[in-house]
Amino acid sequence: MNSKFVSIASFGDTTDAAIAHGILESNGIPCHVQEERTSPNTPQYKGLNGKTLVQVQRKNLTKAMRILKEKGHLRSEDFCVSKWDLFAANFEF
Repeated sequence: MNSKFVSIASFGDTTDAAIAHGILESNGIPCHVQEERTSPNTPQYKGLNGKTLVQVQRKNLTKAMRILKEKGHLRSEDFCVSKWDLFAANFEF
């Protein structure tokens, strides 16, 4: 269960997500980048391009958060970890 990938950060552009991805991978933490696009034809999303998520394995969550924070690449507005994932990261299932 701890090998499940969870979102750690949400960025407005792919460049910031790519930088976070590179930082994590260079520190031995496997991660994924996932783009979420919204439909430009949906009225409530008009003008939004979506977001780019950086995901890590739950077992690496706290280490990844620490690394990104130390490197100055995890701002409070980018942080998107659910309380459950943060709690579950501390336990083996």
